[in-house]
Amino acid sequence: MTVTELVGALLGIIYVVLAILRRPSCWWFMTASCALYVPIFFGAKLYLEAVLQLVFAAFGLLGFLWWRSE
Repeated sequence: MTVTELVGALLGIIYVVLAILRRPSCWWFMTASCALYVPIFFGAKLYLEAVLQLVFAAFGLLGFLWWRSE
């Protein structure tokens, strides 16, 4: 496991904890976690998985904006 994978996993865990606590900041951790996995999947030639992580990161940004507007 690389450092990038470890940091991505830790950010994912922080995201889950903050989401359970209903903190809007959870979306930043989700976005960062997904963004870290893009080069990992791309390097492994898992191109569609890399694109999926980009989609998840975009949803993380949208989630923050929608949650903040409520």
